Amino acid sequence: MIRFVVGFLLLAGAPAAAGQETHRVPGAEAWRAARAAGFEFHPVLPDDRFILSGARDGAAATLKSCASSHAPCESEARLVEGAIEILPLDCGGCERSLVFELYAGRALAEGWRIVEVEIVGRDWSFEREPARGTADPAFALRVDGPAGRAAVAALTLEGPAGAPWTEAFAPPGSR
Repeated sequence: MIRFVVGFLLLAGAPAAAGQETHRVPGAEAWRAARAAGFEFHPVLPDDRFILSGARDGAAATLKSCASSHAPCESEARLVEGAIEILPLDCGGCERSLVFELYAGRALAEGWRIVEVEIVGRDWSFEREPARGTADPAFALRVDGPAGRAAVAALTLEGPAGAPWTEAFAPPGSR
């Protein structure tokens, strides 16, 4: 399993800004909180031959390719509880490269920012990195087939001292 961390160099051992506190949140917990708050997690449809089965919340979405409107569609990839997996196809080891949007559609609550994203998996790369140091946690991963997979192992968030990290994902006006 390959582990990759994107973050500020100054984070290593550096304290949070005055009145701020950092929280390293396991990926599955961050996904649950963000999903409940309306953040989006979904594959990007490569062209009009693809359809999305499931919601854009990353709970259980499948990307399917349809050769024609008369042929059955074939599942190419799935996003389950925030984890991405390219599915094997009966095409002799054909290569695929698919993009997935994570933590999209909303900003973090006021006073919170994304500091670091830790990804685990294989055959993946950032299509678009998170805007570290801002309230925009959205990023896109490109996952390659035939057997690529990726998941967020952890997010590091910075927010008001003493506030629970779950407040970072709170809808506007709910705090």
